[in-house]
Amino acid sequence: MWPGVTHAEDDYLMAIRDPQTDPSQNYLVQLLQAALEASKPQYGPYKLSTEILSMQRRRVLVELQSGQLVNVGIQLTSPDWEQALLPIRIPVDKGLTNFRIALIDGRRQEEFSHIKSLQQLRQLAVGVGEQWATRDLYYQNDLHVVTGNSNSGMAGMLMQGRFDYFPRSVEEAVRETKALSPSNPNLAMEKTFMIYLPVPRYFFISPHAPRLAERLKAGLEKLIASGDFDRAFRDYYGPAIVEAGLCGRTIFRLKNASLSPETPLERRNLWFDPFSGADRKLACGAADKPRKTP
Repeated sequence: MWPGVTHAEDDYLMAIRDPQTDPSQNYLVQLLQAALEASKPQYGPYKLSTEILSMQRRRVLVELQSGQLVNVGIQLTSPDWEQALLPIRIPVDKGLTNFRIALIDGRRQEEFSHIKSLQQLRQLAVGVGEQWATRDLYYQNDLHVVTGNSNSGMAGMLMQGRFDYFPRSVEEAVRETKALSPSNPNLAMEKTFMIYLPVPRYFFISPHAPRLAERLKAGLEKLIASGDFDRAFRDYYGPAIVEAGLCGRTIFRLKNASLSPETPLERRNLWFDPFSGADRKLACGAADKPRKTP
C-alpha cells in the first residue's frame, strides 16, 4: 500500500460458478470476504459482488484479463493463467485439490483393489475434461487419456466403458457421486488409492487491478496468522475429507513439470497433509492406518 494516498473504495467483482451445482463457491466467496474484512484496518472499505459465469476456462481467462465484467476469480493454476493475471499464491483449499479420488463403476472395485503401482494404473484409461487445467498433466505423466466435456456426460462415458476411471478432487468426488448416482446407479468412489497431482487453486486478479491483488494477499495472510484460515478450511472441507476415507489409501504421485518455481511449497502451513499432524487425524478419523506408498 502507498502511504498517504487516498483511494476510492476497492471494488471486487468476483467470477463464480453456480453455487446450486457447486456449493464450494459459497465457501470461496466467504473466504474472500473474510480476507477483505481482515484488511480493512490497513486498506479501508471495499465492495464485493459476484457474477455467475457459465463459461469455459479459456473464456473466463479472457474476462479476467479485461477486468470489466469481473476482476477476481478462482481456478487451478497453470502457466498461462499465472502469466496473464496476478496470482495470489496461497492455495484457497490448502491444496486439497492436489489429491484426486477416482470415480469408477463400483462393480469393478475388486479389479481396482489390485492396482499397486503407477505402472499398473497406466494400463487403464483416465477420463479428463477437454478444458481442465490438469488435462495436459495427465498426458505428461504417460497416462492413457480420453477427453470429454461436461461432468454428467463423462459420468455416462465412464459407465459405458469409454474409459476406466474419472479423477476428481476430494470434495468433488463426494459431491458428484451423490449428484450423478440417480442417472448412474453404479457410480462409486474407488476405495483403495488416490492420485497426487500438484496443481494448486488460487485467487487470480485482473492485471489492471494490482492494488486489489495486494490487498487480498495481505488479508489472507492475516487469516492464516490468526488461525481463521485453517478453521474455515476444516469447517467446510472436513466432512468431505472424512467421507472420502483418505486414510490408508495407496498414493500415486504424478509430476507437474510446469508448476511455477514461485509455488510456496516450502510454507508447510499452507498445505493440507493427510499423512501428518492434525491433518492426519482429520483424514483418518478414529482409525490410525499406516500410509502406503508404492
